[in-house]
Amino acid sequence: MYELEPTKENPSSTDIPIKIPSDDNSSESDGSIDRKLEEIVSFARSLESLEKKDEGESVNRDERVQQQAVNEGEDYRWTRVISDAFAKGKSVLHFPSYVCNDYPFSLDHQLKVINRDTNYTITCTVAKANTKIPQFQLGGAWYGFVKRMNLKEKDKLSFLLDNPPTVLTVWKD
Repeated sequence: MYELEPTKENPSSTDIPIKIPSDDNSSESDGSIDRKLEEIVSFARSLESLEKKDEGESVNRDERVQQQAVNEGEDYRWTRVISDAFAKGKSVLHFPSYVCNDYPFSLDHQLKVINRDTNYTITCTVAKANTKIPQFQLGGAWYGFVKRMNLKEKDKLSFLLDNPPTVLTVWKD
Protein backbone atom coordinates (compact mmCIF):
# COMPACT_ATOMS: atom_id res chain seq x y z
CA MET A 1 0.00 0.00 0.00
CA TYR A 2 1.21 3.52 -0.80
CA GLU A 3 0.92 6.30 1.76
CA LEU A 4 1.67 9.99 1.84
CA GLU A 5 4.19 10.68 4.57
CA PRO A 6 3.94 13.90 6.59
CA THR A 7 6.86 16.26 6.16
CA LYS A 8 8.15 17.75 9.40
CA GLU A 9 11.29 19.48 8.12
CA ASN A 10 9.63 21.89 5.70
CA PRO A 11 5.81 21.90 5.75
CA SER A 12 5.63 24.40 2.88
CA SER A 13 7.76 22.22 0.63
CA THR A 14 6.32 21.26 -2.75
CA ASP A 15 7.76 17.74 -2.42
CA ILE A 16 5.29 14.99 -1.67
CA PRO A 17 7.05 12.09 0.07
CA ILE A 18 5.51 8.73 -0.69
CA LYS A 19 6.10 5.51 1.22
CA ILE A 20 6.29 2.60 -1.25
CA PRO A 21 6.80 -0.95 0.03
CA SER A 22 9.84 -2.55 -1.51
CA ASP A 23 9.30 -6.22 -0.68
CA ASP A 24 8.72 -8.66 -3.51
CA ASN A 25 5.98 -10.42 -1.54
CA SER A 26 3.49 -7.64 -2.19
CA SER A 27 0.04 -9.01 -3.00
CA GLU A 28 -0.73 -6.19 -5.44
CA SER A 29 -0.57 -6.90 -9.15
CA ASP A 30 1.26 -4.63 -11.58
CA GLY A 31 -2.03 -3.08 -12.71
CA SER A 32 -2.96 -2.21 -9.15
CA ILE A 33 0.39 -0.53 -8.59
CA ASP A 34 -0.06 1.51 -11.76
CA ARG A 35 -3.52 2.64 -10.62
CA LYS A 36 -2.15 3.67 -7.24
CA LEU A 37 0.62 5.68 -8.90
CA GLU A 38 -1.97 7.35 -11.15
CA GLU A 39 -3.98 8.28 -8.03
CA ILE A 40 -0.90 9.82 -6.47
CA VAL A 41 -0.11 11.82 -9.61
CA SER A 42 -3.74 12.96 -9.80
CA PHE A 43 -3.62 14.05 -6.16
CA ALA A 44 -0.40 15.99 -6.73
CA ARG A 45 -1.90 17.75 -9.76
CA SER A 46 -4.99 18.73 -7.77
CA LEU A 47 -2.75 20.35 -5.14
CA GLU A 48 -0.92 22.22 -7.89
CA SER A 49 -4.19 23.54 -9.34
CA LEU A 50 -5.29 24.71 -5.86
CA GLU A 51 -2.03 26.64 -5.48
CA LYS A 52 -2.57 28.31 -8.86
CA LYS A 53 -6.14 29.21 -7.86
CA ASP A 54 -4.89 30.85 -4.65
CA GLU A 55 -2.33 32.88 -6.62
CA GLY A 56 -5.01 34.04 -9.05
CA GLU A 57 -7.31 35.24 -6.30
CA SER A 58 -4.60 37.25 -4.55
CA VAL A 59 -5.11 35.40 -1.31
CA ASN A 60 -1.46 34.89 -0.59
CA ARG A 61 1.58 36.08 1.31
CA ASP A 62 1.37 39.57 -0.18
CA GLU A 63 -2.08 40.01 1.31
CA ARG A 64 -0.81 38.98 4.76
CA VAL A 65 1.98 41.56 4.47
CA GLN A 66 -0.57 44.20 3.46
CA GLN A 67 -2.72 43.19 6.44
CA GLN A 68 0.21 43.80 8.78
CA ALA A 69 0.66 47.27 7.29
CA VAL A 70 -3.03 48.05 7.79
CA ASN A 71 -2.84 46.95 11.40
CA GLU A 72 -0.12 49.56 11.81
CA GLY A 73 -2.54 52.29 10.62
CA GLU A 74 -1.54 52.45 6.96
CA ASP A 75 -3.89 52.62 3.98
CA TYR A 76 -5.25 49.55 2.21
CA ARG A 77 -3.55 48.81 -1.15
CA TRP A 78 -4.17 46.07 -3.69
CA THR A 79 -4.11 45.30 -7.41
CA ARG A 80 -6.40 43.30 -9.64
CA VAL A 81 -6.11 41.84 -13.13
CA ILE A 82 -9.33 42.64 -14.96
CA SER A 83 -11.72 40.01 -16.37
CA ASP A 84 -13.74 40.65 -19.52
CA ALA A 85 -17.00 41.06 -17.54
CA PHE A 86 -15.30 43.51 -15.16
CA ALA A 87 -13.89 45.55 -18.08
CA LYS A 88 -17.40 45.86 -19.56
CA GLY A 89 -18.76 47.23 -16.27
CA LYS A 90 -20.80 44.11 -15.53
CA SER A 91 -19.15 43.13 -12.25
CA VAL A 92 -19.16 44.57 -8.75
CA LEU A 93 -15.90 45.43 -7.03
CA HIS A 94 -15.25 42.98 -4.21
CA PHE A 95 -12.92 44.28 -1.54
CA PRO A 96 -10.04 41.90 -0.65
CA SER A 97 -10.50 39.70 2.39
CA TYR A 98 -7.83 41.53 4.38
CA VAL A 99 -9.92 44.71 4.05
CA CYS A 100 -13.22 42.98 4.83
CA ASN A 101 -11.86 41.18 7.88
CA ASP A 102 -11.26 44.58 9.54
CA TYR A 103 -14.97 45.50 9.14
CA PRO A 104 -13.97 49.05 8.10
CA PHE A 105 -17.40 50.00 6.69
CA SER A 106 -20.54 51.05 8.53
CA LEU A 107 -24.11 50.35 7.42
CA ASP A 108 -24.83 52.33 4.20
CA HIS A 109 -21.22 53.54 4.17
CA GLN A 110 -20.62 56.19 1.49
CA LEU A 111 -17.28 56.02 -0.31
CA LYS A 112 -15.85 58.54 -2.75
CA VAL A 113 -14.19 56.76 -5.71
CA ILE A 114 -11.62 58.72 -7.74
CA ASN A 115 -9.91 57.84 -11.03
CA ARG A 116 -6.36 59.04 -10.30
CA ASP A 117 -5.60 59.54 -13.99
CA THR A 118 -8.64 61.72 -14.87
CA ASN A 119 -9.90 62.90 -11.45
CA TYR A 120 -13.37 61.60 -12.40
CA THR A 121 -15.20 61.08 -9.10
CA ILE A 122 -18.31 59.19 -8.02
CA THR A 123 -19.90 58.35 -4.69
CA CYS A 124 -20.86 54.73 -4.01
CA THR A 125 -22.59 52.95 -1.17
CA VAL A 126 -20.66 49.98 0.16
CA ALA A 127 -22.81 46.85 0.34
CA LYS A 128 -22.22 43.90 2.66
CA ALA A 129 -22.94 40.41 1.38
CA ASN A 130 -25.20 38.25 3.54
CA THR A 131 -22.51 35.68 4.35
CA LYS A 132 -20.89 34.32 7.49
CA ILE A 133 -17.51 35.72 6.51
CA PRO A 134 -17.36 39.48 5.94
CA GLN A 135 -17.60 40.47 2.27
CA PHE A 136 -18.03 44.05 1.09
CA GLN A 137 -18.52 45.30 -2.45
CA LEU A 138 -19.29 48.31 -4.65
CA GLY A 139 -22.01 48.30 -7.28
CA GLY A 140 -24.40 50.92 -8.64
CA ALA A 141 -22.37 53.91 -9.85
CA TRP A 142 -19.30 51.64 -9.93
CA TYR A 143 -20.42 50.08 -13.23
CA GLY A 144 -20.39 53.41 -15.10
CA PHE A 145 -17.11 54.38 -13.45
CA VAL A 146 -15.44 51.25 -14.83
CA LYS A 147 -16.88 51.77 -18.33
CA ARG A 148 -15.41 55.30 -18.41
CA MET A 149 -11.94 53.86 -17.73
CA ASN A 150 -11.98 52.06 -21.12
CA LEU A 151 -10.51 48.89 -19.64
CA LYS A 152 -9.64 45.74 -21.53
CA GLU A 153 -9.45 42.17 -20.29
CA LYS A 154 -6.12 41.50 -18.51
CA ASP A 155 -5.53 45.19 -17.74
CA LYS A 156 -4.23 45.73 -14.22
CA LEU A 157 -5.93 48.12 -11.81
CA SER A 158 -4.41 49.42 -8.59
CA PHE A 159 -6.47 50.50 -5.61
CA LEU A 160 -5.70 52.70 -2.61
CA LEU A 161 -8.29 52.93 0.17
CA ASP A 162 -7.57 55.31 3.02
CA ASN A 163 -7.91 54.05 6.58
CA PRO A 164 -10.51 54.75 7.94
CA PRO A 165 -12.15 54.47 4.52
CA THR A 166 -13.57 57.60 2.93
CA VAL A 167 -11.81 57.68 -0.47
CA LEU A 168 -10.94 54.85 -2.88
CA THR A 169 -8.38 55.90 -5.50
CA VAL A 170 -8.21 53.75 -8.64
CA TRP A 171 -5.74 53.79 -11.53
CA LYS A 172 -4.69 51.64 -14.45
CA ASP A 173 -1.13 50.28 -14.35
